[in-house]
Amino acid sequence: MASHMLVWESRSGATDVQAVGGRGWAALRRFAGRAWYRIASRRRYVFRDQRMNSLSRRRLAAIAAETRPDLIVVHYISDFLDFDDVAALQTLTGARVAFHPVDMGLLTGGCHYSWGCRRYRDGCGSCPALPARIGRDVSARTLAQKVAATRALDHVVVVPSAQLAKDAEGAAPFANSTFRRILIGVDPARLGRLDRAAAREALGIPREGIYLLFGAQELTDPRKGMALLVDALASLAADGALDGRRVALLLVGHSGGLGALDALGLPMHRLGYVGADTLAQAYCAADFFVCPSIEDSGPMMVNEAMMSGTPVVGFQIGVLPDLVVEGKTGALADTIDCTGLTAALSRVLAWDDARRAESRETCRTHAIRHCSVDEQVRAFVNLSANCS
Repeated sequence: MASHMLVWESRSGATDVQAVGGRGWAALRRFAGRAWYRIASRRRYVFRDQRMNSLSRRRLAAIAAETRPDLIVVHYISDFLDFDDVAALQTLTGARVAFHPVDMGLLTGGCHYSWGCRRYRDGCGSCPALPARIGRDVSARTLAQKVAATRALDHVVVVPSAQLAKDAEGAAPFANSTFRRILIGVDPARLGRLDRAAAREALGIPREGIYLLFGAQELTDPRKGMALLVDALASLAADGALDGRRVALLLVGHSGGLGALDALGLPMHRLGYVGADTLAQAYCAADFFVCPSIEDSGPMMVNEAMMSGTPVVGFQIGVLPDLVVEGKTGALADTIDCTGLTAALSRVLAWDDARRAESRETCRTHAIRHCSVDEQVRAFVNLSANCS
């Protein structure tokens, strides 16, 4: 089964990826919209223009005639296409649509993370992400457009985690939709290729010690829960749980403003932004990937850590409940607070070398079974076949 990807901009040079963003008015409008909402959005929120349609109906018709899809997978279309464009593509091709949300962007009137707001269930409006004069109307109009479009669409919603399934099932655009769960696949040939000692040598870090990996594009992003990680590690240190264990931190991502982590006094290795190969080494070098995210639909790093054979510790949000088996592939906090994370970290830090080695093998096997890229492709091919 051939695939064809439609994107605003492509940097890969892949022949099956078609960039249609172009230049001119559409590009200027997209840039201005992204800048405006970044400035206008209140802290913590990510709000995007989801009523922007970058392509004319004539262009959409040409793309439909060229690609002739069996299944249209709608992934991330903010600042690119709107739901009316999706409906037009279905009319032009007759293909079923699979909405594939990777965050809450497809579910809401513009928020990619709602921070507990449930207005996307019954109409949005008075959006807490935006100043009242803007959010009162923009989010409501956007959601109304989505609801009207999906009513007429032959579609299915493919969710990559139990968390997003729960969010999507209550969302107004998908109130009467069919749902399938397919975890996001990662490539086992790219991850988990090094043993721990070789990975640490490649990164130039000491070979001894228990390494806790913490990573995000922006480590201080409130969604990523760094403050809770700091409090949990401080609590463990105060109780003597870190004594003699030589616990060290391995950080991936933008690491500005980490004074609170510095104050812990633990050995810390900042890798900064890294490429795919270095990230793969970091997963293998770590004993545990700590995911203290408090508002997240994934993160993808959980899938990648598991595929690398690295146990995961975190809260019961995002994809963690789908992949983390307590005591076997990591630990899940009972509560989303410092107490819960402290207890979960304490449990895994008590593992001896043999148990950590066993968990690494279990993680790898578990990930290949549940979130390999081959498994994801197979599930989408089956979905496409069942739609025809």
